[in-house]
Amino acid sequence: MGIEPLSPAFQTIQIKPQPGKLSSARLQLSTLYGKINVAFNKTAAQFQLKTSIPPNTTAVVYLPKQTEKDQLLLNGKSLKATPEGNFWVIKNVKSGPQTWQVKY
Repeated sequence: MGIEPLSPAFQTIQIKPQPGKLSSARLQLSTLYGKINVAFNKTAAQFQLKTSIPPNTTAVVYLPKQTEKDQLLLNGKSLKATPEGNFWVIKNVKSGPQTWQVKY
């Protein structure tokens, strides 16, 4: 699921799913700050990622990129992200639940 600590005790979290041939997966990881929840669903038309970041933490979220014309949404609203290799990168993601979509 690509969950890694970027600072001690997961105060800053990296979420970088690499689904490969999987169409869906879900993971819950307990940390000193609380539980990190990550789930994704992948189809030919889109990739959807649901995250829940614990209080008093931040995250860097990576979303799979297919083309420069991918449409990115955060909680249903258009989102801009930085391309990095085969991913879109969103930094300084605040705590709480989020739903991310990449429409191809």
